[in-house]
Amino acid sequence: DFALSSCLILPDSFGDIYRGETFCAYISVLNHLSVELKNVKVTARLVTPSSKKNLPLADCRLERGATESEPQATDVLPQGKKLDMVIQSVLNETGDYVLKVSV
Repeated sequence: DFALSSCLILPDSFGDIYRGETFCAYISVLNHLSVELKNVKVTARLVTPSSKKNLPLADCRLERGATESEPQATDVLPQGKKLDMVIQSVLNETGDYVLKVSV
């Protein structure tokens, strides 16, 4: 038995991004355990400086030229397999944004 946490290790800062630029990130969840994981889902949300609302971010690989999109949820994630997504958002406000990723 083991417990999974909803916390991920991400950098505290992604560097300087200026208003009007597009923030883009690759998110990957790899099952490195020796057991299958059940009911795994990856979601990403962006909190804006003014509204403090969670804006859902969808996988944008098709928009960026990929030929097919992979699912961000699965009933079973076998050992050594992964779920991943690419997210992007134009940053229209000045201030701190927060990227929230849940697994």
